[in-house]
Amino acid sequence: MIRVTEVIRWKYPDAKFTYGGDQVQLAPHIDDGNDCEGLNWLDENIDEPSQADVDGWRDDAVEAYKWDDVRAERDKKLASSDYVMMVDFPLEDKSDWEAYRQELRDIPQDFDDADDVVYPEEPA
Repeated sequence: MIRVTEVIRWKYPDAKFTYGGDQVQLAPHIDDGNDCEGLNWLDENIDEPSQADVDGWRDDAVEAYKWDDVRAERDKKLASSDYVMMVDFPLEDKSDWEAYRQELRDIPQDFDDADDVVYPEEPA
């Protein structure tokens, strides 16, 4: 489960707040950050979220963070294959690489669930 602070940062990236649990190393007897207790809301432009608000946003935030991870991995794979597409790279037929890179770019559109993503294999 992701912490309250992560859910709020997903929903309101620029919101101003502090959270008591962020300032101490958590021990078994200290709140683990899964509820709004300890939230100190400082933003005058956004209404302070309730526990129900945070709980309602949590699943969407988890999914969004999963997609962030997928995109980061996809971008890493694209960046690591950029050299092949350079004009002076000694490969006459780059069509397999072009197809591979297009498959990588299409991942967000081709998969409905981040947990189901399968990355294409890099050409030989």
